[in-house]
Amino acid sequence: MQERKSSNIRYFRAPTRLSRLVERPGGVWRPKAVADAERLVESMRDAYVSALEELIADLQCVQSDRSLAVPAKLDRFERTADRIITVAGAFGYTALAEAAMRLCDLVRGLDGCTGAAIEIVAVPIDAIRLLAPRAEMQSEIQTSRLLAELQALLDHLGIATPAPVEVSP
Repeated sequence: MQERKSSNIRYFRAPTRLSRLVERPGGVWRPKAVADAERLVESMRDAYVSALEELIADLQCVQSDRSLAVPAKLDRFERTADRIITVAGAFGYTALAEAAMRLCDLVRGLDGCTGAAIEIVAVPIDAIRLLAPRAEMQSEIQTSRLLAELQALLDHLGIATPAPVEVSP
């Protein structure tokens, strides 16, 4: 093992506006910053719930559009479901995000299929519609049963779903 030789090189940091601001006293305490961020997210909830409703309507439009080719439909389903997962997850709509994940799994499993096989996407799209934020509230039992049936559909079709990832707070 070699020993590291000491060097006569000295490093000087160039003064920047950011370095001066960081060194100044003051700032916001972490709990206050988190509370402010949570308030800001909540203030945007209505706009994003409306966006979720538009994404769900887009899924239904793509589903009923007979002019789109199957690969184009599958691509639109996956991109739209991915957006639903992102927004639903950010605002705590975990069941909706889970149903959208099952749609993504189904779409990936249907990759390369043609014709009538694509009509099976109606099942998770209807589940997503039922779990929409402003839809008639489902009980926790109904919601878990609905998600279990989506998983059973994927199992029946032999489509593997990725294992859930635990995220620590």
